[in-house]
Amino acid sequence: MLTKMNFRLNVCALLLAMAAAPSYAGTLRVTSPGTNDFLGKTNKIDFTYTGANLTLRLVAEVFRGASTSPLFRTEGRFTPDSDGKVTDSLDLNFGENTPEGTYRLRVTPFEGATQFAAVAVNNLTIDVVEPKFRQINPLNGAFVRGLQTGPNRGKVPIRVELDEPNVDNWKVQVNGANIPDNTGSSRLIQVFWDVTGVRNDGEQRIGIDVEDKAKNKTNRNLSITLDRRRPSSNISSPNPNRPIEPGASIIVVVDVSDQFQGAVVSSGVVVTYHALNGRFLGAVVRRGTNPSGNNLQWTGRIRSSRALPSQFLIRVNATDKAGNTAVRQEVRVRVAGR
Repeated sequence: MLTKMNFRLNVCALLLAMAAAPSYAGTLRVTSPGTNDFLGKTNKIDFTYTGANLTLRLVAEVFRGASTSPLFRTEGRFTPDSDGKVTDSLDLNFGENTPEGTYRLRVTPFEGATQFAAVAVNNLTIDVVEPKFRQINPLNGAFVRGLQTGPNRGKVPIRVELDEPNVDNWKVQVNGANIPDNTGSSRLIQVFWDVTGVRNDGEQRIGIDVEDKAKNKTNRNLSITLDRRRPSSNISSPNPNRPIEPGASIIVVVDVSDQFQGAVVSSGVVVTYHALNGRFLGAVVRRGTNPSGNNLQWTGRIRSSRALPSQFLIRVNATDKAGNTAVRQEVRVRVAGR
């Protein structure tokens, strides 16, 4: 027979049990990241939790491969709204020394000491390395003029090789503005900048922004010089009006000028000597160069005139860094007494 005391004890036990357990189970939904996503250094776990009675404690664990021990663990506490709902995010960050590879994520909700069903996100790729530039053309500080032949005549090719297997997107801009076909997702960046509509030569700026699938970003800013004007050259020695003594060495001095400082270098100056019929006799040996502002003085020497014809030509071909070629200069030299 059920006594009053037993009845009271049973009711008390029931009330205690009801107080110890939530009236309904919470449900967790992870909206980001998803399966097959990429994670970088800085990430967020976006989630929605419904049916909360108490403060929500969310524990995120990251496992590598088949390991059952988490390599990373983080947690946060969240207060539900009046409907028992939490829509928020939990930071999930990795150091720059984190090994790249495939991982899995487990997110577990707790209310007080009660654990509810966890959510697993599989096949996540962790990539904490910023994209790198392997090769860049043109280089910073280069002189350019645009291609002179072919379908891209008048355009400057911009070519970059990326050391990044997970490229998401890249963008190339010139002087802060977009150019045609300036975006992509390949590891090779190759675009053409049309300079035919650029009025003035001078400094131009190329900006290259790259982002990988893990949201790691990198950029490179290049300063180049657009130079479409020919340099000029002049042979100041030897003097064509003064014969060379037989057997004497011949000093050759060439002055080259360009519109921009540093646009002419010694390797772009080629000085040779020829018979009057154009037959090649030899190259003048360079002795030194003297750059000064927009000018370059090139000095060379022919060791001896003894084996040379009584009259011959010295020729100069000069090309600047952008590939502009000066009008060829030549002087006729006469050896005295022949």
